[in-house]
Amino acid sequence: MLNKLNLKGYQNIDKLMQSEIVLVALEEAMKKDIKKLHKSKIWYDEKRGLYQTLLPVVPKKIISAKSEDKLMNKLIDFYSSKNISFEMIMSEQLTEKLHTRSIVKSTYDRYYMDYRRYVKGSVLDKTDVDQINSAIIKKFLNDKIAEGISRKNFNNLVSLLNIVYYYSEATDMNVKDIAKRMNLTSKQFITSNRRKTKSVWTIKEQKAFKDYCLKANNLRCLGLLFAMNTGLRIGELTALKPKDIDIENQRLQIRRIEYKEKDENGKTVYHISKDEDERAKTSASLEPIFLSNEAIKVYKLLLAHSTAKRPNDFIFDGLKTYHFDHTLRRKICADLNISPRGLHSLRKTYATELIDHNVSKTIVKSQMRHTSFDTTERYYHKNKYEAEDTLNILNSVSIG
Repeated sequence: MLNKLNLKGYQNIDKLMQSEIVLVALEEAMKKDIKKLHKSKIWYDEKRGLYQTLLPVVPKKIISAKSEDKLMNKLIDFYSSKNISFEMIMSEQLTEKLHTRSIVKSTYDRYYMDYRRYVKGSVLDKTDVDQINSAIIKKFLNDKIAEGISRKNFNNLVSLLNIVYYYSEATDMNVKDIAKRMNLTSKQFITSNRRKTKSVWTIKEQKAFKDYCLKANNLRCLGLLFAMNTGLRIGELTALKPKDIDIENQRLQIRRIEYKEKDENGKTVYHISKDEDERAKTSASLEPIFLSNEAIKVYKLLLAHSTAKRPNDFIFDGLKTYHFDHTLRRKICADLNISPRGLHSLRKTYATELIDHNVSKTIVKSQMRHTSFDTTERYYHKNKYEAEDTLNILNSVSIG
């Protein structure tokens, strides 16, 4: 593992050892360490005749040199004179993940928000990464628990710390393991002040929802019904084109997603990624899924209301995620007189139905496009039945 590139060690040795052969070897070793730490690619600008790379600083900065060796020397100067701070490693790692499309822009923004909220100005922020040990990490996490943090925000924070202390190779500390050994209980976390919404629709609610959407017979309602019948993320739904659906073979291919980000004025703007853009949450997100007969039926109904006339047209052209959220929460749930539901409740309901109908774990994971079934199981909710339904089920069971 890299230990601040061992650059301080190199600098001390440089004063003691004057042999040219030794110095060349040390320089090569330093370059090797630099290449491990420096995640940004090095490219050649033919027009300018310069080798270039991006420094892990905010705002972004490009450095140039006439040869790759000279560029490496500039990188050595940069890293040897600069403390290996949390923010520097975080910036480099997140920039690389965004560039390689390992994360989407909204996830990138969330990590930065978590940094400003929990880490900035703390001991982790003020201390070089290679000087941090597991005891310091544990105390930091315990302090956040004492200050009050929700389970979700705590897990997000742990993921951020792991990006810096584990995946960057700056140290070998797995923060997730440290957090796991803390044996935290749910009582130690605060609950969100936001109004609780049910995650999964009951059997009766599902029927009422279906009847409502079919009766409304408009693009928004039928789109939401299609989402419940496929488990699509809403950002995947809004980016669909007719060419993505193979009716004959009952397949749907995710090729792009809608995502949002902040512009230079802080305003939220929505974009749709290019086809086959790896902005999808995981590689599994790009895998095709099967469409049930019911899903095909709903798709044909909604397509009749769409302005899409060609295979490459957007089915929900002009509709964004927030349009569907408004329709679901403020229109459908209000009209049905049920508690407000978020868009993700449709996806969770779909997963729960698959599991309850004894669909194999492999198929469920594939349909949900999760990388592991553990993620899928977190979507499962056993309490989808109303008390009356539960009693009827129990009464139907004959024992003895």
